[in-house]
Amino acid sequence: MGLPLIVLYISFFGLIFLLNWGCVVYLAPWVMGLEQWLEDRLQGKPTTPIHFRRLTYFNTSNSHPPQSKIVSTSSLSFLPVLALSIAFLLAAITPAFASGLCSGFGIDNFFLIIYLLLTLPFFMLLSGYGKPAFIDIRTLQFFLFDNILFLPTLFVVGIILKLTTNEVSLGKIVVFFHSSNPFPMMAYCPLLTSAFVVLLMTWNVLDFKDRVNTIKILKTSDKLLYLYAYDIQFLVMLSLISLFIWPNSLIYFDTSHINIVTTLCALPFAVLAWIAKIVFTCVILAIFRSIYLLTANAYKARLAFIVSIVSIITYFTGLK
Repeated sequence: MGLPLIVLYISFFGLIFLLNWGCVVYLAPWVMGLEQWLEDRLQGKPTTPIHFRRLTYFNTSNSHPPQSKIVSTSSLSFLPVLALSIAFLLAAITPAFASGLCSGFGIDNFFLIIYLLLTLPFFMLLSGYGKPAFIDIRTLQFFLFDNILFLPTLFVVGIILKLTTNEVSLGKIVVFFHSSNPFPMMAYCPLLTSAFVVLLMTWNVLDFKDRVNTIKILKTSDKLLYLYAYDIQFLVMLSLISLFIWPNSLIYFDTSHINIVTTLCALPFAVLAWIAKIVFTCVILAIFRSIYLLTANAYKARLAFIVSIVSIITYFTGLK
């Protein structure tokens, strides 16, 4: 392989990587706005435009309260920026419509992505300790606990992925479904239940805006950084769900054989399929939240754990 061809492959790889990352980062506020708009419509509440949330992040010059009322947390002021940086990292390593971009580095691991997702509420709690206020600290602790409730279940989901596809790398999971012939229904059924488990965990992310607005010890700029980070987290989790729902819709990169023409032809379909799955998941989530199913987080965590156990039983039943 000549040097010009190597440069072409690297440039093509970088372009798809930036497109995958940029779509998640740019569309995250829009997707969160769509979810809130759907919920308001279903519940009969006054609706806000879908693009309003994005405008909030970029037109905040008039939204800051007086500086005298803002509590300074200088020793921990880097935490909101760090949380947003981790959200950007999650957007980079999570396959949206293109997989295999990070498989060679081993950073698209399902367990790594889950642990990074759980660091965001932890950073929020640390920010609150910069200037303790009992009510605000308790709110942050409850929010962290609601997320940790799902940690054992997500560990079981990782076991399900390992059993059904022999991989926990999301890129290699997509390769497994692309290369399997005939279509492995024994692996696909537990994958759908894994998508439902992640959907139950995504439920809590939507409550973050209401909780963060009640916290008085954070500056407005810090709140906006956390809100943007959680918008990205929400879209990352929806991307995980969409991958589990239909892994064959993602394009994948094989470093040993790269066909630029085939990839470019499949790219529009992959992007449209990803958007369609995201909208479909938002509609399902809005319907569930609008009829107030499973309001207690402990019930959702228990249901998620039961569903994950059923997935493992389904897998071993299929072996027989």
